[in-house]
Amino acid sequence: MLSLTACEALYHILSETGEVQALSKAEVNFSAHNASKWRCDTLFWQYGKGFSANKTDNSPINMSRKTPTSSASAQIDPEDIARFNALAQQWWDMDGPMKPLHAFTPVRMDYIVDCLRKAGLASRDRKQPTPLSGVRMLDIGCGGGLLAEPCARLGAEMTAIDASQGAISAARHHSQHQGLSIAYHATDSTSLSQEADFQHYFDCVYASEVIEHVASRADFLASVAQLVKPGGLVILTTINQSLPALIGAKIAAEYLLGIVPRGTHDFAKFIRPRQLARECADAGIEVDDITGFVA
Repeated sequence: MLSLTACEALYHILSETGEVQALSKAEVNFSAHNASKWRCDTLFWQYGKGFSANKTDNSPINMSRKTPTSSASAQIDPEDIARFNALAQQWWDMDGPMKPLHAFTPVRMDYIVDCLRKAGLASRDRKQPTPLSGVRMLDIGCGGGLLAEPCARLGAEMTAIDASQGAISAARHHSQHQGLSIAYHATDSTSLSQEADFQHYFDCVYASEVIEHVASRADFLASVAQLVKPGGLVILTTINQSLPALIGAKIAAEYLLGIVPRGTHDFAKFIRPRQLARECADAGIEVDDITGFVA
């Protein structure tokens, strides 16, 4: 339980960062949508009370592909790009600012592989060392390759993109030293989706801890829908827009514990599960699984 002094300090931090106002606008309306062409599995994480919900549907999955040309990103906030460029050399420092992502990697990988198995895109043989063999996968916002590398080790044909040139350079350097074949490109999903060779190309498109950083979720989701192929799968992981997440992922992580640099997250861009489902539906993507994870 917070003491009065701690509560006052927390309110001061919230007021200074504009999070109090953002929290007051956190509630959103939700209206149901009919089944659409694409399927999306979503992993949410937050601090405090967890949740889970599942929707099953047998309707076909759809989505889009190509090899990219470099481009400056209008999709990601320039301040975010600069922040991640500054951290380029620390992506593989297990005790550095990326430590929370390294700790979360096993959870995300378990979810990704499980979703691929359920979709019939990965081998169900638990003894198979490369269950993702032959699966064309796109990692959007790959950073230093924390998920792209294990996916490649499991046999996936990996393409990975990030708007941060520094992150891409670090990812390429590390993967080469690991003997992994991953096609890294400094671009964003909107630019990639406009290249004919990549449209409706990937069996699986995933974006982990990315959607809370984009300038326009509608544009981002539309680009995702252009990159996954018919019968493919979209996987998103993000932070729930809740008070526990605000306190844990924003205030504690950035200001009290210093686990991640200040300004890494904007609470106003955190998104609630039902809101994301609605926005996915608007992009023609049907969310058929929502799974909660409590940090």
